[in-house]
Amino acid sequence: MLKLLSDKSKFKELDLDPTVDRLKHLNSKVYSLQHRMVNGIRAQALDNVVHERIYTAGAKPGVLYGLPKVHKENLPIRPIISAIGTYNYNLAKWLDEIIKPFVDESKYLLKDTFDFVNKVKLFNNTEVGMGSFDVESLFTNVPLEETIDILISKIFKDKKNTFHGLKHFQFRDLMIIATQQSHFQFLGKFYDQIDGVAMGSPLGPTLANIFMNHLEEKFVNQVKTTHGVLIWLRYVDDIFIIIKDLANMDKVLNFINNFHKNIKFTYEIEKDFILPFLDVKILRRENVGFIISVYRKKTFTGVYLNWNSLTSRRYKIGLIKCLLNRAWRICSDLKLFHLEVLKVKIILRKNSYPNKVIDREVERFINDRYTSLQLVNEEDKKIMFLSLPYFGNFAEDFKLRFTNTVKTSFPKVDLKIVFKAPKTIGNLFNFKDKIPRNSQFNIIYQLTCEDCKKRYIGKTTRNFCVRLNEHLSENKKNDSSVIKHIRNNNHTMKVDWDLLDKANSNHKLLLKEMLYINRVKPELNVQEQSELFCLLIGKTKVNNSF
Repeated sequence: MLKLLSDKSKFKELDLDPTVDRLKHLNSKVYSLQHRMVNGIRAQALDNVVHERIYTAGAKPGVLYGLPKVHKENLPIRPIISAIGTYNYNLAKWLDEIIKPFVDESKYLLKDTFDFVNKVKLFNNTEVGMGSFDVESLFTNVPLEETIDILISKIFKDKKNTFHGLKHFQFRDLMIIATQQSHFQFLGKFYDQIDGVAMGSPLGPTLANIFMNHLEEKFVNQVKTTHGVLIWLRYVDDIFIIIKDLANMDKVLNFINNFHKNIKFTYEIEKDFILPFLDVKILRRENVGFIISVYRKKTFTGVYLNWNSLTSRRYKIGLIKCLLNRAWRICSDLKLFHLEVLKVKIILRKNSYPNKVIDREVERFINDRYTSLQLVNEEDKKIMFLSLPYFGNFAEDFKLRFTNTVKTSFPKVDLKIVFKAPKTIGNLFNFKDKIPRNSQFNIIYQLTCEDCKKRYIGKTTRNFCVRLNEHLSENKKNDSSVIKHIRNNNHTMKVDWDLLDKANSNHKLLLKEMLYINRVKPELNVQEQSELFCLLIGKTKVNNSF
């Protein structure tokens, strides 16, 4: 990882964590786009809905970590940036959504394994050869500024003035913020990725595909004409080709490797008429066709969700159905499907699944595929989701009773209860950098005066360092009860603080804050209990000065 970060053309080390400053800059820019004035008339570039999506109250730096590619020699590391909760994550998600249609324009891009299988089945000529290309380190080698230019030329072609309300330069500015100004931490140091796209950013796969689509538009027709390539299909950085003569593979490799200085390819060819691609094995038989079945890498361990694990039964049944559906959609004939079902049964038994359960689900699956039953919904229902912790059979029983109650009381609501798994072994081994305490956000905190040990409990959706500075600001307009206490008692400007709790929404933070205040009764809080809170704890509403 350190060797990767030493590449100064891709990464730049920073002196300090820029999260707070960049968050303020982004929110200021988004605000100006929403309240833009032209000749005294308001000319919104972003509407209120988009502003709400992009605006971020608090943020943390991204965290870099690496996962070994266990299926490759020498175990190379795949760098990934954990970007959820970063200052520009919401912006990147929105930008990714609006530029996705420009990716779908490619005729060479695959959606998934099943899309690949369907396209290969359409090709009948078997007097050919099969090969695959792999792009070396695609994400880190995508030329970022060039890709943004390619995207902008597609968006603003035909003299188009705006795109989702944004002018050419405004869109570029937001793209730069969402990509080149995406900092992260590793081993306590902070970095910017100044070129390439980050694996972990919502924009990563989309920008990589846009750049590869652009290259393919230029060279695929040439390799088809010059070197006898008949089919070119790509899934992100993996490419499947059918070629008239496998002897031309080196010529194709040399041609595409010299097409762009950043992008280099390696290739494999079929062996004994067999080529694995993604999770599919393709067998080429002359005068018969392409025979397709499920492929598992040599590193496949066979470990799935264990039947005895503390997880809802529905997820275990769902795993069986998922494996059967995968086999059905990939295998090119019924004989191969039934062979794959036998393999699935063996794997499930090794994961402690009862034979009775396996056989029942297999029978149901096959019957469903051979029965053309069509279910007709009498009326459209509103689907709602509720997430609950899973704690055994009691959770299953509660789900059944609660969904039946909702179905009876609200017939137009289709309630879906999903269970959250308890802590796993992976939760006990944190291999990512910890976010500094002062950078935490969406938290409940407790401040304690060092002189008299009186306490204050509060909540913040912003970075704690920003909220603490507000508490201790000597501005005369500051009405925080903490600074008032310090002034009135001539105490020092020092406070200890503790992180009490976290939540993922402001509503949950408000409720948790009230619960902590009610339990701890901190001396520096002046809190009026809401009617809802009093109802929850069974008290009469009063004005309290703690």
